[in-house]
Amino acid sequence: MKLQSILKWIVVVTLSTTFDANAANIAVYGGYYATDITNWLNTTGNAASNRGEAEITGTDLLDVDVVIMDRTISGNIALADFIYAGGKLITEWSSSQYGMNLLGGRASDNYDGYITNDSINFSASGLALGLGQLIGASYRDGDRTEFFQDFDALGSGSILATRGSSGAPVIVGGSYGAGYIFVNGFDWSDAFPSASSQTRQLLLNQIDPSQVPVPAALWLFGSALAAVSRFGRIKRSR
Repeated sequence: MKLQSILKWIVVVTLSTTFDANAANIAVYGGYYATDITNWLNTTGNAASNRGEAEITGTDLLDVDVVIMDRTISGNIALADFIYAGGKLITEWSSSQYGMNLLGGRASDNYDGYITNDSINFSASGLALGLGQLIGASYRDGDRTEFFQDFDALGSGSILATRGSSGAPVIVGGSYGAGYIFVNGFDWSDAFPSASSQTRQLLLNQIDPSQVPVPAALWLFGSALAAVSRFGRIKRSR
């Protein structure tokens, strides 16, 4: 086998193992960049479907692990039952009001308090949940970290991240029955970002913290390259 073919095989194997096998079935509800979010999630090994602004029903969620809910859709009893039974909800901007209500808290719009490219600083609790994987302790992302909700009461939720400009809570998380809610009180889906944006990684970290490049895959890549290098030296010495 030629050296070029071996290298190509190594790259294919490594890329195929870049993400952990814990793929999720994801329903994306809403009309605000839902298509872009869904299309991108399907490139990460997850199985995402764009549900648009259709009413959420229990039968639609039977095979779903995670619901992503943007600002143009309203939560209902069917969604609450889904989470309570073990599902996960990820909110965006004003849909955080529904998530906070389930946690016994309260969120409200704050259009006047916007700061473009404000930073999101993860708390110790947020880092412990894996929100900072491949991101670090904080990040900022232009228009995606610009408008923020006010969390007037947290209920049973815990602060997972705060705003750099004010220290106010911006991501709150909490259990609801057997499920979990990530209340993202900021406009992270605005002009859903490019591949270089850390907002995409934050979303993966909330879907499943294991969906990051697997160290074993990187080790395999390095080991295989070393083996090919040794093979080349042996062949040349003959």
